[in-house]
Amino acid sequence: MFLKGKGAIDLVLLDLTMPHMSGLEVLERI
Repeated sequence: MFLKGKGAIDLVLLDLTMPHMSGLEVLERI
């Protein structure tokens, strides 16, 4: 559960800091 929560937070932060990156690209890098 902790990893899922952290992942969700990381996705939000990535979306805010690097909007040019798509969600799929982020998921592939995990």
